[in-house]
Amino acid sequence: MDTEAIAACRDEEQARLHNLTPAQPFAQRLEAELRPLFLASRVVAVTGAEADLLHEAGFDNVSVLGHMQVPRATGPGWAARRDILFLGAVHDRAAPNLDSLAWFSGEVLPLLLASLGPDIRLGVCGHVNPRVDLGPLRRHRHVNLLGQVADTAPVYDHHRVFVAPTRFAAGIAYKLHEAAANGLPVVGSHLLCRQAGWQDGQDMLCADVTDPAAFAQQVVRLYQDHELWDTVRDNALRRIATEHTPQDYRARMAEIMEAVFTQHG
Repeated sequence: MDTEAIAACRDEEQARLHNLTPAQPFAQRLEAELRPLFLASRVVAVTGAEADLLHEAGFDNVSVLGHMQVPRATGPGWAARRDILFLGAVHDRAAPNLDSLAWFSGEVLPLLLASLGPDIRLGVCGHVNPRVDLGPLRRHRHVNLLGQVADTAPVYDHHRVFVAPTRFAAGIAYKLHEAAANGLPVVGSHLLCRQAGWQDGQDMLCADVTDPAAFAQQVVRLYQDHELWDTVRDNALRRIATEHTPQDYRARMAEIMEAVFTQHG
């Protein structure tokens, strides 16, 4: 069983963000979510933190499998790029990506326009469920809705800063790793920074997603500071190249399958 992400963790973050009291305590919701996993001969988590939760819940058959990324040629440099990119799928109205996009466009983008000038644009790329209304963004003259594209390389190469203002989530920060692998440095939430285990100011810039001015300040720093931009991009590419290699991914997958077959052998 591949857990992909533990939903109780995401729901806990969402409740904390909106100052809500869940109908059931976290431990009870977690137990209910994990109960069916006892049928599996092997349980796969995407991060060490979620593996720890599984261990604490009584699982002794847990493996960690993240994903792989291959850095590509980094494309244009700082001076040849412009604008800000948000890339992520919006599958339903409860999607974390929709929440973070609404918060960023409504609270942070006006501050960026004041600091970076009226020519700045926010590119929004990725699948959007037709039942999700992005009407306000479609009418926003500073937002370019790019939709789902077959080749994201030109999209990454045009933009100067990638934003990941994720306010609640579980699992692994795939969007952060993919942007970095494409040579686009990231400003993201502290949540994503913790999930990735990256260092603020070195591998990415982190910002408080309850403070629009603080988030905007980090975007402006990365957008305007050529030296900082180069440093963050180079460090993130180095982490991708050393931590998410296809060879390591295949080795971890082989270990998982060996454990399964040994158990049943």
